Formats: sequence, C-alpha cells, structure tokens
Amino acid sequence: MAPYFFNCDWGTSHFRLRLVQAATGAIVFERASAEGAANLAKSTSQLERGAHYAKVLSRHVDAVASQIAIDAEQTPILISGMASSSIGWSDLPYAMLPFRLDGSDLPWRKLEPISGHPLYLFSGVRADCDVMRGEEMEAIGLGVLTPDLLQTSHPIWLVLPGTHSKHLCIQYGRINDFRTYMTGELYQLLQEQSSLRHSLPLERTIASQPSASEQAAFCAGVEKARRGDLTSAIFQVRAKQLLHGDEAAVSAALLSGIIIGDELAALARLRTDDSSIVLCAGATFHPLYRQALEVLGLGRVVKVVPPRDVDHLSALGQWKLFEGINRATRNHDLDSPVWPSAIPSPASFKPTSM
Repeated sequence: MAPYFFNCDWGTSHFRLRLVQAATGAIVFERASAEGAANLAKSTSQLERGAHYAKVLSRHVDAVASQIAIDAEQTPILISGMASSSIGWSDLPYAMLPFRLDGSDLPWRKLEPISGHPLYLFSGVRADCDVMRGEEMEAIGLGVLTPDLLQTSHPIWLVLPGTHSKHLCIQYGRINDFRTYMTGELYQLLQEQSSLRHSLPLERTIASQPSASEQAAFCAGVEKARRGDLTSAIFQVRAKQLLHGDEAAVSAALLSGIIIGDELAALARLRTDDSSIVLCAGATFHPLYRQALEVLGLGRVVKVVPPRDVDHLSALGQWKLFEGINRATRNHDLDSPVWPSAIPSPASFKPTSM
C-alpha cells in the first residue's frame, strides 16, 4: 500500500517538496528553498548536475523522513518542472501539441532511487516557438478536479500566473496552443537592475490589503497597458516618483498593473468571442489578476479556480500520470512495484464566475 507520495516541483528559481497523503490529497509536510534549476546549473557542470540534483533532493527527503515514519519503497517521488530540462537533472524530450490532458503523451523516465524511494521524472510540452515544463502538470490536475470544464467544445484560455506566466488554449480535452509571458521575471529584473530600482521597494512585496492609493495605481497601470507603449509606460513609474513623490509601494503597484495588464491585454486581443477564461492563480497573484481582468472588461467571461485548490493541482496531475504508469506495468506484466489507485481530490473545488 502507498499511503503517501512526494510531490516535487522544480522551478527555474525555486524548489518545493511536499509529502502528500495519497487517499485524501492532504499535504503532510512541505519544504521549499531557492535551489531552483537556474541556481543549480550555475554551481555545477553538466556532468555533475545529476549527482547534485540527487544530493539536494535526498537532503530534503531525509529531513521529511526524520519527522514522520514512511516506508521508502512504498513512497514514490514524482518530479515535474525544470528538472527534466537541459539545465536539469536529466534532459527529456518535450511532448508536442496538441497535448491530451490525460497525460498519455507526456515523456517520463524512471531514475535511480533516492534514499530508497522510487523516482519518476516527467517532461514538458512544446509548441513551434514556445515551451513549458510544470504548467502542463497543473492543467492535467485541473482536469482531474473538473473533467467537464476542460472537455468543452468551446475554447478555454487557462491562465497560470507566475515567473513565466502561461496562457493555455484548451478544447476537447487537449492543449492546442499556449503562450508564455515573462511577467514575474520582468518585474524582478526591473526592480533589481534597472533605473526603476531607485523607485521600488528593496523586496517584491504584494500587500494582502493594499491601500486605496495602491489599488488606484494598479488599476491605472492596467489602463496604461491597455493603450500599449509598454516601455514608455514602464518609464513613467520612475518619472512619477521623481516628479510627484510617489511612495515605493505605490510605484510597485503601478508597475505590477502595467506588466500584468500587458499580459492580459494580449489575451484580450487573442481570444475569440466564443472562448472563456479560467483563472488559476495562487493566493499571491489571484487578487491582482482578478482585478486586472475586471479593468480590461473580461470579468464576464472568467471562471475562477479557488486559490486553495490551485495548490493541489501539480500533485493531482502527477498522481494521475503515476496511476497510468502502474496500469501499463500491470498490463505488460513487468516486475515493478504497483501502488493502489487513489486520486487526491480536494473536495472544496467549485469553479466560480467573476
């Protein structure tokens, strides 16, 4: 029996490991660090990289195992994200579009066990001029929670905010197209390395309860983005601070509105009248994207995935794929361990309209 599994998300700038209860989807333990793929690539050569990834993962897994008794052989580690990239643990080929949300097209590889745990690495998806690793797993997980939502005959644009925000066009249970926006990374670069750094807070902080002036600045930024001239609008953040004495928090809100507004204005131009939008954002970005969509007049076509459920999507997608691997193992009579079927299913999910 497999009461637990490890859900590992290896991003460009972050690492996150969760011990998940298989039957319920409850997160038992969680560890996170800045040991993302980009940082690990800087500190190791390509020949050493696999061993370095294994060392990092083993340290975090052992730390969790010291807190709770788990059977290593019966607790698989499932990894998605940048660990399967050219700067990752093991470079796997991308799946091609159109990509079926049952996950059957996604390449995967079984690696050497870590601390006795079976280890599975999942790849990503590519278009002609775009790539993603990790977001496809969230889309698969959303399909587990809401099979009807993603099987519609009308196009759905699934919005996944982040360092590299993704907009996935889904129809008939397949990803047919997607776009990447360097929203989070652009903000960080401007904050740390541009002339705007003198006008912004030292750390990127998004107030959970922004002031009225911050809310107004964010909405003004979205409106500027709607009109175009992105780089001109960005420079105005600095100019307004110099000429009108805007506080750092207000400047940050204005810049966030400009960059997020530019991302969503592109979606407004791209989508067709018969398509809808599903906002799938965690607690940090949810209120910002929801507000920006309202400012752009898109609120009427948006359904919202509650942030509390967004957190589970990667684990849901990984477990679905792992179940598929087990079924294939049984069908081919391979001498490999097989864990019982159990899909974590947070009962709280109910998509809501804006």
